[in-house]
Amino acid sequence: MDQLVASLAEQPEQSDIPGYLVAGELALGDCKAAARDAAGARNRAANPGVFDGLRRLADSADHVSAPPGSVNIRINTTPAGWSR
Repeated sequence: MDQLVASLAEQPEQSDIPGYLVAGELALGDCKAAARDAAGARNRAANPGVFDGLRRLADSADHVSAPPGSVNIRINTTPAGWSR
C-alpha cells in the first residue's frame, strides 16, 4: 500500500493507481481509508461513477464491520470496446 500511495504522490495523474489503492484498502479491511480515497479519486477519474460505487461499497463494508479479506474486488483496466 505504501508503494501505491508514494506512486500517486509522485505522479497524481495516474488513472489506474487509485483503483488499486482502494481495492487494496478494502481487502485489508481499511474501509474508512478506502471510502476517503475513492471520494478523492472521483474528480480525477475518467469514469467518476466507478469511484462513487467504490465509496458506497467501502461505506457499506465499514457499516457492517467487514473483516479483512471479506471484500475483494478486481480492477479492470481494459478499455471499453476492446477485446482480446
